[in-house]
Amino acid sequence: MTARQRRGDFVATWLLVLSCVACQGSAQGTRSAGDPQQPKETPAISYLDINRASMTQPVLDADRADQAKFVEVHVVEVQNPNRLPVSIQVAYVPKDGQPQILGSVSLFPADNPGKFLVATQGLVKAGGSLVLKVVLPDDVKSTGGWKIGLRPATFMRK
Repeated sequence: MTARQRRGDFVATWLLVLSCVACQGSAQGTRSAGDPQQPKETPAISYLDINRASMTQPVLDADRADQAKFVEVHVVEVQNPNRLPVSIQVAYVPKDGQPQILGSVSLFPADNPGKFLVATQGLVKAGGSLVLKVVLPDDVKSTGGWKIGLRPATFMRK
């Protein structure tokens, strides 16, 4: 191997190391505050239980909900040791109107988190709010011991 080949291998190795370091740095969020590709913070989890069985989320202009076909309900945590049948009802409440039920989703198995879609039916508009409510059968409504963690609902256009 000639000196020129060794120098070429040395330079190639350093370029590889530098590119790995650069990729690792951006993956750890070292981008500038104005960079549009900067990772967003993970939304907070809201917990629903026997004392708080529903949550309300405002629909903002930035959500572009009028263009959305679905509301995505993201259940991230389920504590349901008795495996009670659990549904989550999604309703839209316009600024000056009555709640309109969009639909509901059921956890299956009853202690399994996941992402679920509910059709907007073209009803959801900015300025109103979404209400996500845990629905249990009448004979177990007073049974405690369950807890469900939800991220804020998002809007899907496809």
